[in-house]
Amino acid sequence: MVLTILIISAGCMQDTYDPVMETALDMAYADFSLRKLGISVSEYIEITERHLINPERYYEEPVFGLDGVMYDVNDIRRLNEEELTNLKEYLYKSAEEAELADLQLMKSVLVSEVIDDINFSFKHVIVRGENVLLGKESYVFRKYTFKQDDDKWRILTVMEYVDFIEEPRMPDMMQRYLEYDGKTIEYPMEIKLAE
Repeated sequence: MVLTILIISAGCMQDTYDPVMETALDMAYADFSLRKLGISVSEYIEITERHLINPERYYEEPVFGLDGVMYDVNDIRRLNEEELTNLKEYLYKSAEEAELADLQLMKSVLVSEVIDDINFSFKHVIVRGENVLLGKESYVFRKYTFKQDDDKWRILTVMEYVDFIEEPRMPDMMQRYLEYDGKTIEYPMEIKLAE
């Protein structure tokens, strides 16, 4: 009887495990935590490298901009510990003063269910954070698109979209992150970010 229960339990656990969701949770935690400089670049790479089809190209994408300078993963990796600490302090102070974001506010993000693409053999997961932009409550969305690569689902592309919650500048674009195929996108999971 105990063996039967264990077999049934193992079967149930396998059914609930979703490698696409696991990857999305890892990536969202890493991407949003690095944006706040809450994790080191070595930790970021350790988490993300195995989930990306082309990690080298992904690491060249801007993580954030500061005083007209864009920082990607490789730029941040070159900083020593003191430079990184100074950059983090300056990033938080500058973002707050310019009302571009309140990085202290972003302590967690919400994650959608896995969305099967109705036209292609891709899967998508959307992550939604909330922040204040120019004094207004805003959404920060990241849409991870997955493609099967060597029998594993890996991230092919990531799109980001930021807009005001109450009066979006591009309502049609915002709708793409709130609805898919006529159905409201639910965000049932929450990820706590590194501080």
